[in-house]
Amino acid sequence: MIISFHIINVDNHKFAHPNAKLMRVSGDPNLGYINVRAPPYNATGDGVTDDTNAIQRALNDAGNMGGGIVFAPQGNYLIASQLIIPAATVLQGV
Repeated sequence: MIISFHIINVDNHKFAHPNAKLMRVSGDPNLGYINVRAPPYNATGDGVTDDTNAIQRALNDAGNMGGGIVFAPQGNYLIASQLIIPAATVLQGV
């Protein structure tokens, strides 16, 4: 599986959740994909809102369809817990 996240310095950030990570993701999609910012997922990518559930829902939907690309457009995504990536599913931000 390929995960293309660019992690920025998280040491200077204080989060409500002790395991939260701030990740910067940038890029453009090519072909068919699930966009984590589009409905019904509505991830914000603002670095403040916890986007874990939105991204996990998108990953689950891709997995339920037999796999695919879940795309995170440019932004700062707050991930407060572990993401589970189903088989044949790629989480991409290039």
